[in-house]
Amino acid sequence: PKTPKPHVLWIYLFYIYIYRIYLMGAVFFKSGNDKSFEKEIAKYSSLNEVPVTTIEGQVTTIGNLVTDKCLYLIINTASKWGITTKNYKQLVQIHQEFRERGFEIIAFPCNQFAGQEPLKPEEILKLARGKYGIEFPIIEKTEVNGKRTHDVFKYIR
Repeated sequence: PKTPKPHVLWIYLFYIYIYRIYLMGAVFFKSGNDKSFEKEIAKYSSLNEVPVTTIEGQVTTIGNLVTDKCLYLIINTASKWGITTKNYKQLVQIHQEFRERGFEIIAFPCNQFAGQEPLKPEEILKLARGKYGIEFPIIEKTEVNGKRTHDVFKYIR
């Protein structure tokens, strides 16, 4: 089999990345006029009050995960996405560099995009903590759009 030329591979990865951004944009901006979410999230006065369940099964809130942090990144993750390795390594590096300065990352695995997070919770945990050394909070598998959208994603829309 032929190995693709580096520029072809780069273009292909760039295409995947742009497509993923397009999908995320469709998720977050498609429902911009949908007012049904407003009623559901009105019970929270801030994002910090939204309940979450960690991948380990602990029920908590966003606020409890970021108690001493002034800035946090909520990110949708997928273990089988083409550039997962690169992204996880970058997230770990960013987290290690800035966590002492009040920065936190909260990962939300999701299988809604081309089935790219098919793993069970214990497998996600083993991959994230074991292979990549992720120390930031990981939330249970979550839906980021549709009828079962997690309240965090409803709130940030």
